[in-house]
Amino acid sequence: MEWSPTRSFYFEVKLSGSGNDATFMEVSGLEEQLISTKPEEGGSFHGHKVPQRIVSKNITLKRGVLKNPEIPNWCEDALVNGKIVLKDIQISLSDESGTTLASWLIKNAYPIKWSVSQFNSLSNEIAIEQLEISFEYFTKTL
Repeated sequence: MEWSPTRSFYFEVKLSGSGNDATFMEVSGLEEQLISTKPEEGGSFHGHKVPQRIVSKNITLKRGVLKNPEIPNWCEDALVNGKIVLKDIQISLSDESGTTLASWLIKNAYPIKWSVSQFNSLSNEIAIEQLEISFEYFTKTL
């Protein structure tokens, strides 16, 4: 068996309850970090660090602006109407044949920011919408 690194462009994003409206071109921020502190101690020049809590970055999803309003409506409900609807998000990384190599389940996600790229009449770029989400925690499921 030949070893080769996994390419990052074979991935899929599924939002619970969002049908086929979860096609994204980029996912970033899948990260957790254990924060630790060094308490003050008397009589010692060397201290020890104590783990405190796990913090996660917000996850950012990017895609071309689509006609389907499911995800923009979810964002509008949260950001304009204050109606927070929690969704689970499954992010799967596959190989060239479509076999899932790794998968992460993001629990209780909700939008905290939604934006659209600038419009420029001198450019031929795709209009991109960006969704930033916060969540409770994530687990690697595969």
